[in-house]
Amino acid sequence: MENETNSFNQSQSELKQRIVLILTGSFNPVTIGHLHTLQFSRDYYQARSIQVLEGILSPVSDSYGKPGLINAKYRIEMLQAATRDEPWLRVDTWEAEQPTWTKTKLVLDHHHDLVKKKYGDDVGLRLLSGLLKIDFINQKQTR
Repeated sequence: MENETNSFNQSQSELKQRIVLILTGSFNPVTIGHLHTLQFSRDYYQARSIQVLEGILSPVSDSYGKPGLINAKYRIEMLQAATRDEPWLRVDTWEAEQPTWTKTKLVLDHHHDLVKKKYGDDVGLRLLSGLLKIDFINQKQTR
């Protein structure tokens, strides 16, 4: 019985939590900082035995309203070029294809549904963000 208990505890401790990372933004243009945010976050989680299945980059739509915002088509092309050699990263165009700006919560709900369909219900979605994004969310939510 003791051996069975130890086996059970060992197998439970070997189980990894599985997550997908998502980074939203204008990516106007994509920078090394965007890519480092994803890479450092992946390293952080993996050092804690949390399996990162993929990283998603989700650019905003053209209706975002940022002065000087480059057309989404070109921002997507830049993101695809920047992530070409990183098979664990994926550029998702859903948010950019929306006719109006989409609240972050709706973007996360959309991706969470896709992640569950692709990987199962036990996979979490983690939004990566910088201070500018947090300030922006606070401003938009209070309007």
